[in-house]
Amino acid sequence: MRHSRERQFNEALTSAEAVSPGGRWNDGVDDPNDPAALMHRAETLRAAWRPAIPDRIEFLEARCRAKRVLDVGCVAHDVARMSSPMWLHARLAAVAARCVGVDVLTEGVAE
Repeated sequence: MRHSRERQFNEALTSAEAVSPGGRWNDGVDDPNDPAALMHRAETLRAAWRPAIPDRIEFLEARCRAKRVLDVGCVAHDVARMSSPMWLHARLAAVAARCVGVDVLTEGVAE
């Protein structure tokens, strides 16, 4: 017969001794496979989950609209890409109240 921890998991779900969310899994237990630790990690992951973003550029444009924006890494690595309508820096600059771009690629910045 296989050892089942179902009872321990059920107790961990309702136990006052379970590690509280926001803390570390090992704040209340030493065993990473302890049901309380497993439940804590599962709750932490569940709380951190966010739905997928269907369109990254639209998502960023919405957050930059009418704002002051610092675009770190604004260069698109070559001039041809920087003339594309999909160049992120141009799209953000178009909707922002003010947009400053910085990058370590000096040739792209000069362009």
